Amino acid sequence: MEDFGSELEQWDNSPETMKEKRGEFLYVLIVLTWVSNFSTGSSALFMLLIGKGGLEKQLDIINSGASKETGLSFIDNMMNDAIAILEITMMNFNLINLMNLLVVAIGALAAFLMYKLKKTGFYLYLVYCAMELTVVYYFFGDLSSIVLSMLLSGFFSILFVIMYSVNLKRLTE
Repeated sequence: MEDFGSELEQWDNSPETMKEKRGEFLYVLIVLTWVSNFSTGSSALFMLLIGKGGLEKQLDIINSGASKETGLSFIDNMMNDAIAILEITMMNFNLINLMNLLVVAIGALAAFLMYKLKKTGFYLYLVYCAMELTVVYYFFGDLSSIVLSMLLSGFFSILFVIMYSVNLKRLTE
């Protein structure tokens, strides 16, 4: 009598290894995502460890330089934006860094799930990209330098979403 499980095992044992199923392009994207998440997460953890002291020193330095007008409106606006960013960051210091850690954790989990060839990782990556921009906009609003940063970050998010979506056929439910 033939064992029913043996047929099922034949289908599960494909000759293609997990590395071959993943492909080099998807692997490179995942590694780049992990590197980005590690960098952002390390920065947030480091900021939480050293505290607001460094930000206060930066604010003092920028305030002393901002008291002198350069005559160039672009540079003067950048200085005012830098002061506003530092003040907002100091007011919401813990919350901003904790939100950054949460967003990074979601991004790292999304990359890990895609590494394991799970399609839910891609959908979680979409949530990660949206949260990344939403957190920045929530705290800093429409400061001109923040809008430029958000546009650049949004561009790379869209680029990575497109590159990941090309690899959707490799991912399973």
